[in-house]
Amino acid sequence: MAIQAINGLKILWSPVLPFTSQQLHDMLGESDSLFGRQVLETYEESSRSHVALTYDPAASIGRWERVDIPSGRQLPQPIPLFKKLDAEIIADELARLGPKPVTDSQSE
Repeated sequence: MAIQAINGLKILWSPVLPFTSQQLHDMLGESDSLFGRQVLETYEESSRSHVALTYDPAASIGRWERVDIPSGRQLPQPIPLFKKLDAEIIADELARLGPKPVTDSQSE
């Protein structure tokens, strides 16, 4: 049941985390493209041109529905989906954000 839940979550998160969802899709034994391709396209207008990130669904098989993973499927060796950040990197990033604002509950 846990594999089926994870399979559903990959669909739910695919618009927000397309690359991670694709990795998870692969780890669940699928070989096709879950989300399609993101493409940079240049659009020409009468006064200017601009670049936009667009979506090409041609290679996509993902649908907004859960599809069961067949029972007994041999899954590939899993790999971490995210890199654990070192505490020093976290401290550096927080320092770049500037001082933390004081809220009313902290001033009491």
